[in-house]
Amino acid sequence: MSRSVASSPAVWEHLVIQTYLAGHPCNRGNQKGIRGLVVARFAGFGQFRWQTRTAPSESSPVVVDSVVFLGDWSGRVYALYARTGKVKWVFRTKGRIKSGVAVSGNRVYVGSYDHHLYALNRSTG
Repeated sequence: MSRSVASSPAVWEHLVIQTYLAGHPCNRGNQKGIRGLVVARFAGFGQFRWQTRTAPSESSPVVVDSVVFLGDWSGRVYALYARTGKVKWVFRTKGRIKSGVAVSGNRVYVGSYDHHLYALNRSTG
């Protein structure tokens, strides 16, 4: 896979989950239609389990209770099921998200380039 990475992976059970920017050069994500990815691979031998398309992402994924949380350059915050990569919910801010999210209790916290800090319901977004 020829894509740039600017985040740390999450490890959950037997999976390594990583977010990706666009292909090289990494700033190609500024162009319309260029997509990022979230990919889960089996630890140890690297075989793909699932992938989900997003906008380019520098957000390190966080896994809590079998749900992956992350943000992307389109301003979206995602909750994905860790086993399948299917979308549980999506919330949209008005600016890019270029850092990881934090989870505490029933809240997902994320800062956006729209100058706001969001506290989202972990179950529903």
